[in-house]
Amino acid sequence: MKNATQPALTRTESTVRTLFLLALFSVSFSTALTNLFVGLAYIGFVFALFTSAPLRRVLRSPPGLLALALLALFIIGTSWSIAPREETLMALKKYSRLMILPIGIALSWRDPALSSRALRWFLAGAGVLAAACYLTRFGMMPTSSLGWWRVSQDANDAYVFRNHITIGILLGFATSACLLIASYAATPRARLAAIGAAVFFAVPIMILGQGRTGYVTLFLGLVTVLLLHRRATPLLKVAGIGAIALVFFGAYLASPNVKLRTDALIHDVTTGELRTPNGLRMSFMRVGIDVVTANPLLGVGTGSFAEAYAPTNRSVWPAGSPESEVRNQPHSEFLLVAVQLGLAGLVLYFAMLFTLGSAALGPRSFETDSLALLWVIYFVASSFNSLLWDTTEAHWFLLLGSCLYVGARRRRMAEGLGESDTISLIVTTYNRPDALEAVIEGCFAQTDRNFEIIIADDGSGEATRESVAHLAARSPVPLQHVWQPDVGFRLAMSRNGGIAAARGKYLVIIDGDCVPQRDFLAQHRKLAQRGYMVTGSRILVGPEFTQKALAGKIALYGLGLGEKFRLRAAGHINKVLQLLFSLPDIGRAKKRFSYRRIKGCNMAMWRADVETVNGFDASFSGWGYEDSDMVLRLFNAGVMRKDGAFATEVFHLWHNEAQRDQASSNRMTVQRRELDGTTQAAKGLREEE
Repeated sequence: MKNATQPALTRTESTVRTLFLLALFSVSFSTALTNLFVGLAYIGFVFALFTSAPLRRVLRSPPGLLALALLALFIIGTSWSIAPREETLMALKKYSRLMILPIGIALSWRDPALSSRALRWFLAGAGVLAAACYLTRFGMMPTSSLGWWRVSQDANDAYVFRNHITIGILLGFATSACLLIASYAATPRARLAAIGAAVFFAVPIMILGQGRTGYVTLFLGLVTVLLLHRRATPLLKVAGIGAIALVFFGAYLASPNVKLRTDALIHDVTTGELRTPNGLRMSFMRVGIDVVTANPLLGVGTGSFAEAYAPTNRSVWPAGSPESEVRNQPHSEFLLVAVQLGLAGLVLYFAMLFTLGSAALGPRSFETDSLALLWVIYFVASSFNSLLWDTTEAHWFLLLGSCLYVGARRRRMAEGLGESDTISLIVTTYNRPDALEAVIEGCFAQTDRNFEIIIADDGSGEATRESVAHLAARSPVPLQHVWQPDVGFRLAMSRNGGIAAARGKYLVIIDGDCVPQRDFLAQHRKLAQRGYMVTGSRILVGPEFTQKALAGKIALYGLGLGEKFRLRAAGHINKVLQLLFSLPDIGRAKKRFSYRRIKGCNMAMWRADVETVNGFDASFSGWGYEDSDMVLRLFNAGVMRKDGAFATEVFHLWHNEAQRDQASSNRMTVQRRELDGTTQAAKGLREEE
């Protein structure tokens, strides 16, 4: 599905890709052209499925399947709809656009360049829309004698092709996307060009037009870009948000359009007058909530909101007036879906959105940030606009979102650890075979099966050797026993021996008294990223429960939810929250070296990075700080650290503390290396060859 060596596109696939890009280019200024290109893409895609086996293999994706499931529910929802037949069919026609999502995702998997090209083509089309707004402002925009596009006749409210809401959303996203491009630009000239384009897109929103949605979209986009900025500190981000707020306040004072529309919003909300745009929106909200409350599970059917709201609409406006017969929509996609399909539809809709947005979680890159920006703007704007119902906004989000989703997924795969890459799990041990057996049993239970086990033994006796032989005989994965003579505490050397024997390019190191949870390696695989190492987390197990675990009376890796709470309540474990859920890879990176949460009993790193710093330093004598030394030297070599808490927890079995007579001396060595920037181990991998 995601193999970089997949066959080249067929001629039909190339044609469909071109139609897809033309639709993205047209979406900002022509509904007719967008519908034409999308319709032709549908037809071409069907033919492409018959001629391209690789395309068929990438057809299934979680967001795409959920989009099709939601469309199927809309089709089924026609059977209980209270709407007139023509409105039900119109709703089906609108929601049939959900098919774009799986098609776009499949095409993007087939063409690695489609994701970046899609954003460029959209921005080019948005440039046409913005330029037309400038021409309209100066009375230079031609009109269409056939009525193919509309042009504002008000010089103070320059809109063309689209209404205020749509222009605000499209150009707000375009402005923010250009600023995002500027933040990743490699040269000052490219950065300046991107900022110039952002200003070009922002002026029609803030000065030329009167769309409040554009103000909100632009503010939201600017804040999102700032929060995504890789080099901005938390303090700088807070200051930046304050600066953005001041800019918008300045726009309120300086721009007649911004002041006019903002004051109108405040008036509508404070007076509660129904016969105003915002008064009607509040009325939509009240009626919609009442309908969902009365029909919570499946709603009142596809295309039904206008019918459900019609009695209220007739009571608001004078009888016989044109306004009393208008068929309204609620200006909230979430409410619109809930009214039509109830909680069942809303759950499917949220599931589609969150699986699509999940590709933006994790390591920051331009691809993931582009998807995050699109997702945030769409999600928030959907709260007060029916974006999936509206033709242009739906095409914009589904066409662009499908491409950016795959771009983000590809980037994460390129910087992370592939599903087919073997993890080398190194387990250190010394004369504690009962604990080692409990740990290895947890390794055998891993949901991620693509790994090997290396037991790095610091001179254990015959009991451990027999235990390892027994475990190796029934291991579902390759298992090695790397032993060194017992001549004192030589943990660093033992780890180096395990590293030398490892076959994988990613190393996960745990102690022989730390029992991993079932998804331990799966979580480490998710967190793996080039240029980073991970320090994991541990749950301390008390003496009494440790004995039960060692006696085989309970499997720590298989604890149920209730058991975890009972163990915490009884004081047998020191934490429980970390065992209940996992957090995504957001905010885990540490920009500065810190001793906090460095635990050699649970850490992971790229083998290439370990070899760069010459492995663990065996010159450390006795217990302590050889793990901190490794993290520090990696940091000095440019490898950042991620905190693996709430993802990579292990159960640390109780034991008597080791002698720490060398801890103070070892820490002083690390502190000295922190000052002088040491990267190389004095006695590491190369010295042990």
